[in-house]
Amino acid sequence: MQKEFTYTGLESNKKVYIIYHAEKMTDNASNRLLKFLEEPSQQTTAILLTENSQAILPTIRSRCQMIAFKPLNPKQLEESLQLEGLSEANARIMTAITNNLSEAIDKSKDTWFAQSRKLVVQLIEMLQHNRGEVPIFVHTQWMPHFKERSQLQEGLDLLLIWFRDIVHYHLEETTAIVFANHQDKLEAASMFWSLSHTTESLQFIMEAKRKIEQNVHPQLVLEQLTLQIQR
Repeated sequence: MQKEFTYTGLESNKKVYIIYHAEKMTDNASNRLLKFLEEPSQQTTAILLTENSQAILPTIRSRCQMIAFKPLNPKQLEESLQLEGLSEANARIMTAITNNLSEAIDKSKDTWFAQSRKLVVQLIEMLQHNRGEVPIFVHTQWMPHFKERSQLQEGLDLLLIWFRDIVHYHLEETTAIVFANHQDKLEAASMFWSLSHTTESLQFIMEAKRKIEQNVHPQLVLEQLTLQIQR
């Protein structure tokens, strides 16, 4: 990255650098970027894109001009997806996963994502009824499907939505439920897990997502998570 900062422009002296997912930079990369930001060139602009500005070093944030972009209105996105041919149930799920219209359409056609949804449902049911087989399921089906860390994060996002739905079911907030086409499974889950345990499980899932970001071994994270939910 530092080497690219030294390149000259082809048509002028002005240069613009865009760093995607800036919150995922390592401490070493962040410190090197900080050195660049401390001695900026008048002809150079660096744009850091992030969905979590608090995860960026405070010393970097203090040297940047913060510009916030509001996400698309979920209701409008859901309606747009239905106009694209998605069912109301699928449009609601895609809206919960992303606020990007083209990404949502692509995911709705993605067989990998469809299988991801099935695996999450299977895990939810196994955590209730086949608890002894959960480690085998994680090893033989979950991990081979969610191979990359980014894929595993998507799986955990789906699991997070499921447990939020269970909370909504407990509170009778039916209009907030995302997986509305699985009312029977939500009812069974709400009878199996109390509201307090479901809320605690949400915290476990969020912690698992943080560990994946911190490069903790994925299978260990999933095994610990399932044990925490089963307690």
